[in-house]
Amino acid sequence: MKRVKEDILRLRAEGKSYRAIAKELNCSKSAVSYHCGKGQKEKASFRNQKNRATRSMGKRLYLFKSGNGRASPKKSKKKKNGSTTKTLLNTRVSHFRRKGHDTINISKQRYKKAKRRSTEAPPIATWTREQFEEKFKARKHCYLSGRTIDFYDPSTYSLDHITPNSLGGTNELSNCQLARPEANQAKGYLTIPEFLALCQNVLGHHGYMVIPPKEETS
Repeated sequence: MKRVKEDILRLRAEGKSYRAIAKELNCSKSAVSYHCGKGQKEKASFRNQKNRATRSMGKRLYLFKSGNGRASPKKSKKKKNGSTTKTLLNTRVSHFRRKGHDTINISKQRYKKAKRRSTEAPPIATWTREQFEEKFKARKHCYLSGRTIDFYDPSTYSLDHITPNSLGGTNELSNCQLARPEANQAKGYLTIPEFLALCQNVLGHHGYMVIPPKEETS
C-alpha cells in the first residue's frame, strides 16, 4: 500500500492526470484522489464515522419502533395437556437447569454488566419437568408482582432465579420461582431486597408513599 502511494504521488508530480495515473497503476480514481487530494484522509475518516453513527442510530430507531428491542414472549395455544405447552415447559425447564453452561458465552458477556458476578457456572440441575409441574401447577400469581399467571400458558411467566447465578445462586428447583416476564426483566441480577428497594425508589420518585409491612412480634 505504501508503494502504491509513492507511485501515485510520483506520477502526480510528473503532471499526470488522475485518469492517467489510475490507468498506469491499474487502480481506481478514488484511490488516486485519496492520496493526492488535500484533506481527503480527514474527509474519508469523518464520512466513515458519520456512516457508522447513522447505521447505529437507524438500528436503534428500528428496534424501538418495531418493538424488537425487548422481545415480548410469543403467545402459545392454551392447551392443558397439549403438545405445544409441554414443549414450551420442557424448553423452559432445560434452560433453567443448564443456565451458565449451554449459554455460558452469552452469560459471561451479560455478567460483565452486572454489579457483581460469579466466576464459575453453577452445576447443571437434575430435577425433571414432572417435579417442576408438581411444585408450580397450582400457582396463580407472579411471586414478585402478584400479577396473574397461568401455569399452562408459559407465555404468561418466566422462570426466575431467586438468587441470581451471578451472585452464587444455583439452578436447583429450590432457587426457582415463576414471575411475569416484565417483572423478571426488571429484577434482573438483583436480590429480592435490592429489587424491593428499587421499586420503593421508583414509587417514591413518582410521588407515592410506600409503607413497609409491620414486622410480626412474638
